[in-house]
Amino acid sequence: MKYLILVSFSLQSNKMPFQNVLLMDLAVIGCLLHDVLDVEGMVRRCLGGPAAYTSLAAARLGLKAGIVSKVGADFRYFGALEGLDLSAVSRQEKTTVFHNIYRNGVRTQRVGNIGERIQPKDIPKSCLKAKAIHLGPVFNEISPETMRFLRENSRAFITLDPQGFLRQEKNGIVFPKEMDFSLLEFVDAVKVSEKDLPEEDLCILGEKCGTVIVTKGKKGSTVFSRGKEFNVPFFKASKVVDETGAGDVFMAGFIKEFLESNDAEKAALFGSAAASFAVEDFGVKGIGTEKEIKGRIKNPLA
Repeated sequence: MKYLILVSFSLQSNKMPFQNVLLMDLAVIGCLLHDVLDVEGMVRRCLGGPAAYTSLAAARLGLKAGIVSKVGADFRYFGALEGLDLSAVSRQEKTTVFHNIYRNGVRTQRVGNIGERIQPKDIPKSCLKAKAIHLGPVFNEISPETMRFLRENSRAFITLDPQGFLRQEKNGIVFPKEMDFSLLEFVDAVKVSEKDLPEEDLCILGEKCGTVIVTKGKKGSTVFSRGKEFNVPFFKASKVVDETGAGDVFMAGFIKEFLESNDAEKAALFGSAAASFAVEDFGVKGIGTEKEIKGRIKNPLA
């Protein structure tokens, strides 16, 4: 089902034009980006950020999804967000820009136009009533106060990809920083790449959060939930064009399946297969359908 989205932007208003989608299944909170992808010298400019990838993937999988974010008057990708509730996308001076530079499989990042933080006042009631809320920070834009507000005022299943909390910058170049484990008290599940945290920190995650998904690239992922540990396989893609956003699509698949089954292992399996489609094209173009994802689970590529 599609919803009409008006994509013009009024400079006289702090809110984006929208067609409200009632009773959201999923609200995704985080920056909408202008992404500059440089993959081995091939440069593409496109929509980016977990708020885009996760919400669009969720909508493609049949969930009613919305975004809480801030963009500038220069934001150029409303047309790509058709089908999403954009009522909580508000204006800041300029849109955040990320440069993702890949060389021999290694990513270097630069950030520009770092935006305002998303505060409790930016969260609408429709978000609080969603079945699930995913926190996908890009660069520390979700405040701890907002996370506490969500936990105390919503019954949603709250998930977090903390990647954006593990970044700091100097002269525009992005560097890692340590995890603030106190943030985990506000979420039900966390997904993190093994590349983002040392092994001792990964152990702490399991002590602080009910469900932890550790993604390991071609080694698949490991899920710790309800006192049990599960290994989830890696699904091969037909081709690898752009790996940006694969983890965000993983989370859309995970949330979709978890809302239906309440089974973290099944949810991670579905998420892993969903992520395998995401890398097959640039930007959000590679996101697969539910039918395609189930087909890959049943018949993985050799």
